[in-house]
Amino acid sequence: MVEVLIAAVITVVIVVMLGLMLGSLMSSASHASQRVDAFRDARAALQTIERDMANLIQLPNRAAYFALTDFYSDPNTAAPKNQQLYGLCAIRNQPVGNPPPVASDTCAVGYYCSWDTDHYTLRRHFRDSATAFQAFQTNGPCNYMAAATLYTPSGNDEVLAAYVWNFNVTMYNAAGAVINGYPYVVPHDACDPTVTTSNRLPAAIEISFNAMSPQAARTVMSVSSSANVWMNPNDPTYQRLIAPHTYKFRTRINLSAPINFLVLQPAVTSPLTATGTVGTGFFYQITATNEPTSFNATGLPPGLTVDTCTGCVCGTPTNDSNVTYPKAYNVQISATNAAGTGSATATVTINVSP
Repeated sequence: MVEVLIAAVITVVIVVMLGLMLGSLMSSASHASQRVDAFRDARAALQTIERDMANLIQLPNRAAYFALTDFYSDPNTAAPKNQQLYGLCAIRNQPVGNPPPVASDTCAVGYYCSWDTDHYTLRRHFRDSATAFQAFQTNGPCNYMAAATLYTPSGNDEVLAAYVWNFNVTMYNAAGAVINGYPYVVPHDACDPTVTTSNRLPAAIEISFNAMSPQAARTVMSVSSSANVWMNPNDPTYQRLIAPHTYKFRTRINLSAPINFLVLQPAVTSPLTATGTVGTGFFYQITATNEPTSFNATGLPPGLTVDTCTGCVCGTPTNDSNVTYPKAYNVQISATNAAGTGSATATVTINVSP
């Protein structure tokens, strides 16, 4: 009888020990699965950024097609800061609508870390080809599209990965040297007289960010809901709960040969006749197809000038005692982009008041 009791006790002990071991293994497997899931999203986010930025579209002096600048307002006041990356990219897409809008491939995208109550989330801003085209139309055919107009992140932007922070972009030139500067927009507004330097597109960029498993993040969130804690490596909570569980992700993307959107030279489309009066304000707009980046006009009547950025011919015609009015001037107008120059002759007739 005693032997039976001893055997039963031993059996119970073995069963309990096996149960504890199995529970521990299942808990470890669950924790490992959580880490894998979190880091799967982080790796997928890097692949998405690589795919988008590898198809960067170049619009010289026409739009801010590459921008490192802040549009999302980050509550963090510590150092370092999360950086933000935006670009104009060729992406196949089907804009939403009924009927569906005709799809092109010119989309505005961006990447930034948003603060979601108690943790950071990596988001992807995406403006499809239909709304991007509409923005260009609203902005005007001959006006520079500023980065703030083109990229408009919001709370509805897609979540790429949760528990991601310290998003950073390092730029390199063709020689491999680091390009310093933030914000950094390519190109600058060529028609802005306050701009004295021209930013060049980096040959390559390196994207890096930190990521953490959901389990480790929950521990941090249970003791702090401050964005500063996540971004300040000198903070005690960061050193105790964040640093030991931080994983760094990074990738390098070659930008040395972006897609050149301008493949056809302009053709002048503005009227080839105009009339003005001495002493009265005059306005004439040069327009052309295929996204001109600059304009010119020669042989203008006295008192008129051309804005080479916008194509506006304006001023007040002045009286010339050596001229018999009405006087017809043959003005050579032109529009230029990366593919070449289109020109035409416009007849500008100047009269005098009766």
